[in-house]
Amino acid sequence: MSSYISRILVLSTFLVLCTTTLQGADLQNPQQRFDAANKAYNDGSYEEAIGLYRSLIDEFGLSAPLLHNLGNSYANNGRYGHAILQYMRALRITPGDNDIKGDLELIRQKTGLFQKDKSFREEFFSFFDMNQWALLALAGYAAAALLVLLRLRFSLGKKADAACLFFVAVVCISALGAWQQRVSWSGGVVLISDTRLLLSPFNSASSLGIVEEGSLVYAEKQYGAYHYVRDERDRSGWIPSSSFAPIPTKAATYGQDDAVR
Repeated sequence: MSSYISRILVLSTFLVLCTTTLQGADLQNPQQRFDAANKAYNDGSYEEAIGLYRSLIDEFGLSAPLLHNLGNSYANNGRYGHAILQYMRALRITPGDNDIKGDLELIRQKTGLFQKDKSFREEFFSFFDMNQWALLALAGYAAAALLVLLRLRFSLGKKADAACLFFVAVVCISALGAWQQRVSWSGGVVLISDTRLLLSPFNSASSLGIVEEGSLVYAEKQYGAYHYVRDERDRSGWIPSSSFAPIPTKAATYGQDDAVR
């Protein structure tokens, strides 16, 4: 009898361990974690949602939907600088996403941040990101080179010459677009409210004004714990390096269709 009971206890322990292991594996399922983050957002548990989205990003990398969701969570939690940072990161991955653009514009209006009107050139070159402009330039160069090689061997006529000029123009415009985006990609977002813009890289330096939380800044150089930056109002000065975060652009592929609304 005791032997029979021992076998039952061993079998029960084995089943419990298997169940616990399977449950632990389920918790590691990225889709379940993503769904849990969305549920926390919809339930108004924004801190929990932020933690879950960030854990997914830390493990799987950046993707536009995850960043969009994270930005929305920060926005509803009143952390507007962090929200703008996530929206800007998402737009580096999908620059033509109107939903992300709309949320970014809405929060900037809500916080009263300075918004510089974009020129036609800036609007045009912001349609693609730096990598897309570079790929377009490469494609134009390859097409122009192929036409030149074919023209050396065959008589292609004036249409081929016009096509070659067109692709050369594509290369020039795309190269200019890549350069324009390279400059904008050096930007960062201020995360600390009422950050002082300083005359020199020292805490005791004279203040040139206040850089609002959520403002875009473009870092030019660093000295110690300070960066020399230019802000959206074309003001220049030093701010603590810890007061802003850069906008990275490396993208992952997880969660492409599930942005929280």
